[in-house]
Amino acid sequence: MKGERIAVVLASLGPGGAERIMVRLAGLLERQGFAVDIVVPAPQSDAMKAGVPEGVSLVELDGGHYFESLRLFHRIFKTKNILMLPWAFVVFFWKLFVSTRSLTHYIGRRRPDLLLTAHYNAMTLAANFLAGKPSRVVVTEHTLLSEHLRRQVAPVRVCFSTMCRLFYPKADRVVGVSSAVAADLTAHFRVPADRVGHIYNPVVGSALKRKAEEACVHPWLADKTIPALISVARLSPEKDFDTLLEAFSLLRRAMSVRLLVLGDGPDRGRLERRAMDLKIDADIDWMGMVANPLPFVRDADALVLSTFYEGLPTVLIEALYVGTTPVATDAPGGIREILEDGRYGYIVPMQDAPALSEGMLKALCQPMPKGMLQERAEAFSEKQAVDAYLNLLGMIGVARDA
Repeated sequence: MKGERIAVVLASLGPGGAERIMVRLAGLLERQGFAVDIVVPAPQSDAMKAGVPEGVSLVELDGGHYFESLRLFHRIFKTKNILMLPWAFVVFFWKLFVSTRSLTHYIGRRRPDLLLTAHYNAMTLAANFLAGKPSRVVVTEHTLLSEHLRRQVAPVRVCFSTMCRLFYPKADRVVGVSSAVAADLTAHFRVPADRVGHIYNPVVGSALKRKAEEACVHPWLADKTIPALISVARLSPEKDFDTLLEAFSLLRRAMSVRLLVLGDGPDRGRLERRAMDLKIDADIDWMGMVANPLPFVRDADALVLSTFYEGLPTVLIEALYVGTTPVATDAPGGIREILEDGRYGYIVPMQDAPALSEGMLKALCQPMPKGMLQERAEAFSEKQAVDAYLNLLGMIGVARDA
């Protein structure tokens, strides 16, 4: 029997956590005997294409991504430029329409047996409906959606909240990456409880092992006389680096310590200036995007994640895998699930710089047993995730190659 076709629909092949996880899942499903397409709304760079697994087809649509027009709308809305706002509103919704139309044409032409989607969830469900519903749809939600939408400007929040409440219940199955994400979908987006569940992301596998074995060259990590903390996150408001910088400033009063920040984003310039104001900039290395952060996490003395909400933060799982003690804020989402209420890492209140500083001090002075952390990471293995997805696909009638 020939394996059925799965289309994995993504916003891009970019460096985001959800995108990387879904590309990895596409490769794992292809190895199970499915024909797999990765579908993106616009042409991708050669560097991004290089990450597509062998045997998986890449389909680049011509509708374009609405994200840039969304960011433009955000900026103009916040400046209250009433002359530009109608134009930005029209551009955003036109781009949204064109993206949906392009995906509708793909579904109608290719007629995949299953649409497995992340980030383009409501749009994919809408496109499948417009194409005559030829495909079954499994939505995967990688963030705490109610918290994410709550932080959008009002017109965007209303638009996407309405789309999610209208279309999510029409999916064959909705999968949250943690039980907290799944519960959020039932509570806020009308998804029937019998159609939603959670499957942990496929993080731990052979690819992660290879990444963890790569060499790391950084003078601060080679110098064991001064401990080094590491943070790996997008430099954007929801990651609350302001509290992290204040906490680090407090920690430096108690001991000599350094901080490596891996990641980039719209807040970088402001955060660098804040570090200078706090007179801690000499002990922070803003490294920007790094192709493989794992060796840096491995060689650091502790990892810190200060955030307002998370779906299932991959960086915490990766820290467990390499045996680095994590410190994280008690944010809504999957943090408590990963760390099992503090058994496998230090959990501190959100937006509490003294508490975060104390948590980082404990992680440096009382690191958790490396073997215990690594054992916990196996709960997020590729095998467990693939087995769970295969079971789900069998339940909705999608068969692999026999």
